[in-house]
Amino acid sequence: MKKLIPIIIIAAVTNLIVKLIFDYSNNAPTGETPHWDHIMDVIWIIGMLAGITIAIINRKYLFKKATMIIATLAALLFCTPFPFILIVVLTN
Repeated sequence: MKKLIPIIIIAAVTNLIVKLIFDYSNNAPTGETPHWDHIMDVIWIIGMLAGITIAIINRKYLFKKATMIIATLAALLFCTPFPFILIVVLTN
């Protein structure tokens, strides 16, 4: 489970940064919004690449047991924008 913690941290930090940028861009003037959208895309790409890279480096441990495979895939899912989009849709 220790090898999974960096992926969870990457997912949490990525979601936190994007949430802060999302809240700021909703309150910013309309002229600045496209700029922040591109920054959020770059942050998602960096988060996904970092999570996948750590999963590949630790693949012998992370993909050994069925429970670790499910936990790893769930942590990698949270590195993507899909849970963030789901939360935004459900809260608005």
